[in-house]
Amino acid sequence: MGGFAGPTARAETEGHSQPLETDLAMHDRTGLENIAIAPARPEEAETILELFVDIFHNREPLTAAVGFSRRRMLDLGRSVHLGRGRPALENGLWWMARDASGGGAPAGFAVCNDLLAEIHQEIPPGTTADETERIAAFAALQQELHRPLTERFDFAPGECLHISALGVSPGYQGRGLATRLLAAAVERARDLGFRYATAECTSPASRRCHEKCGFASMHRVWPCEFNFQCKRPFADIKDDCNLMFRELP
Repeated sequence: MGGFAGPTARAETEGHSQPLETDLAMHDRTGLENIAIAPARPEEAETILELFVDIFHNREPLTAAVGFSRRRMLDLGRSVHLGRGRPALENGLWWMARDASGGGAPAGFAVCNDLLAEIHQEIPPGTTADETERIAAFAALQQELHRPLTERFDFAPGECLHISALGVSPGYQGRGLATRLLAAAVERARDLGFRYATAECTSPASRRCHEKCGFASMHRVWPCEFNFQCKRPFADIKDDCNLMFRELP
């Protein structure tokens, strides 16, 4: 749910937390023996954004509630993530899973960033008044979900990793790939000196995926009850949102 990209994806619930590519080859029962997980290259950023929109648009509850068109989601994603430098991408915080048996077709992704960098993001230029209001409602919900973090911690730059989005292509879901992408991202963050990691989960499946990687729910919000400027912009969403958190020892 980070920035304007959308919440952490609905992830499959199988799998475990080992991030190594060699580990994938040991579990051919999942059908992932030809999947390679590696940090995304800068030239793969557009592919990840397009895959994100394909997976999330009109499917994930909060993303659907915000109501942007597919093209507008791509435009906003490019503005936020590709407009002014790409430190998260260049530091290996974005991940891509590719299927070697399918000509390197993208199978899934994880988009992560320094939490402080996302908190200080600005609304992209050229955004209409209606779009600004929808983004503001989304940001206010995120702020309420993050309230325990801001009350308990005073993070320094490079201290808390934010898993902004985690997604798996439909043909690869249900085999544990999301869990392995998440584990790889967490391991990389630990190597870079991050001490904590956090994510927002909008479905029970996504929450279970994060729990498999050592996360626990810190705070829970029901979007259907959330008020913004005397309105309930997410009244049709029945599931709760969980702020997931873990230390990186």
